[in-house]
Amino acid sequence: MNTKKDIESLKRTERFCAAPWMHLHVQPEGAISPCCMWDYTFERAHPQQYGDWQDTNNVQAAMNVPAFQNLRKQLLNNEYQDGCARCYDREKTVGDSGVDNFISMRQWFNQRFLDQDMIDRTEPDGYLPDISLKYIDIRFSNICNLKCRMCGHKLSSTWYDEELKMAELHHHDPPPNKFIQIDAYDDLEPHLETVEEIYFAGGEPLLYPEHLKILQRLIELGRTNVDLKYNTNLTSLTYKRVDILELWKKFDRVQIGASIDATGDTVEYIRTKLNWNKFVENFDKIKREAPQIDITPSPTVGILNIEKLPEFECFAWKKGWQTEFSFGLNYVMHPPYLNIYNMPKWYKQEMTELFEKHLEWCNERNLEPWMTGKIKELIVRLEHDVDDAEVDIQMTTMESMLNLWDKTGGLDWRASLPHIDRLIAEHKRRKNEK
Repeated sequence: MNTKKDIESLKRTERFCAAPWMHLHVQPEGAISPCCMWDYTFERAHPQQYGDWQDTNNVQAAMNVPAFQNLRKQLLNNEYQDGCARCYDREKTVGDSGVDNFISMRQWFNQRFLDQDMIDRTEPDGYLPDISLKYIDIRFSNICNLKCRMCGHKLSSTWYDEELKMAELHHHDPPPNKFIQIDAYDDLEPHLETVEEIYFAGGEPLLYPEHLKILQRLIELGRTNVDLKYNTNLTSLTYKRVDILELWKKFDRVQIGASIDATGDTVEYIRTKLNWNKFVENFDKIKREAPQIDITPSPTVGILNIEKLPEFECFAWKKGWQTEFSFGLNYVMHPPYLNIYNMPKWYKQEMTELFEKHLEWCNERNLEPWMTGKIKELIVRLEHDVDDAEVDIQMTTMESMLNLWDKTGGLDWRASLPHIDRLIAEHKRRKNEK
């Protein structure tokens, strides 16, 4: 049945994705998903749909659970997937913006990894024998030294003490352990002989012991042609006295998306415990000592930083940080009270005008489409309409969370985020006038 599907026709479909054939994504608590873009709202509505690594502890078994087999069958038939909502959303907004230089992760998987053999080997029930991972994205632990406000304990151990305080204030169960980790390295190691690309993300990947083991093992195997891709907070370039930068220099291709969303006080609040000056120092060190490494800022856009993003983009351009490797912007989808879709209409209009001026600034300097394209996409996202009642709920929730974080995290959001203080005050004023 499936052998009649040719890869060129599959690439042209609106739903097909190669990920479930050659990749799986595992979270630190063991939850398995088809990829890191899989919609976690859907995942929470269908808990453990794709299983738990702790139960299978095996790539072959994990990727052939009934849910994975069924997903492969549905994708071959170009069926809509709730879990793929983020890719569908990106494809729509990019299409509406008229920008063609950014693609969704679904499209990227198809371009990068899809081959006829993986389709031909798929059995009629969706079972896939002899799985060989081409792309690895396993989050071994929640270990992290920052407390990003759009994150939480499941992806950052540093959140633990603050979440204990939050649990006490709200009378709910605290997280049982500070550190969450999965034992996946031994089963993963044989796939290092065939993998083409590895994505390291967090927690903070440079603090994983498995990260160092993987790099050292690839060097032993002579597989320094494997593409290494990172999402890292870049707070430290050493692990147990090992210079990570020196290891990276041995590989043909290293791409780093540095998690940074603004400058100064704004980013030090959003990514609590980050030292902005140290981040700049480490970024510049990589640019200076290892120019062969593709490194670029990888901002995540949410309500807390959207107003400050043009200022940051200008700073990064003047520093020479922006490169053609630049990712499209990431967006906070959850929690919803930080999602830009849930901003008031008047503020969306202000931000639209702000980014239209920023786009003019870019055009005056003849900046490349890979820089202007993400701005155009963001402007389209600001057209997303949300009911006023829902906006009010999320704005109220955001203020409550900001106040809670002041209590539990020792922060002062009004001092660090004066633009958000203005947003909340103006939202209340306009609401009271109605």
